[in-house]
Order: sequence, then structure tokens, then C-alpha cells
Amino acid sequence: YAAQAWKFEVTAEPGRPSFFAPRGEITLARDGVVVAEMPLVAGKASATLELEAGQYELAYGYAGDRNFAQSISEKVTLT
Repeated sequence: YAAQAWKFEVTAEPGRPSFFAPRGEITLARDGVVVAEMPLVAGKASATLELEAGQYELAYGYAGDRNFAQSISEKVTLT
């Protein structure tokens, strides 16, 4: 099967009301390996990856900044 383009979009929102939006980068890992580093712009980040047919485990990570704590998403399986 030929690779297909997949667009991944992330919104980083504070868990409590805040005047600030999270800053920095979101990392996207596929099967435990970082495959994209996406800068946050106004709390949003996106990346497009070429993926061949198969099964992948995906997870997002946020390193945190001076106002917001580090966060790692649950793993999601893409088939």
C-alpha cells in the first residue's frame, strides 16, 4: 500500500482558567519514537505525516513552560 498523508492537530488548553496560553512545542511520537515537533501558536499545533498502511501507537507530549505543567497523552492506536 502507498503511504497516505495524515494531518494531526492538537489544541493545548489550560486545565484551569488562565490569561496565558501554553507555549513551546508539542511532540508527536509514533511507536515510542518522536516523529514531529510542532510549535504551539495560540495554543494550537499541527503536523502532516506520511504513513504507510499498518498499525501505529501514537502519543503527544508537552514539556511544559513557566505557567503550565508537563503533559503526556494517552496512547492511541491508529489502524
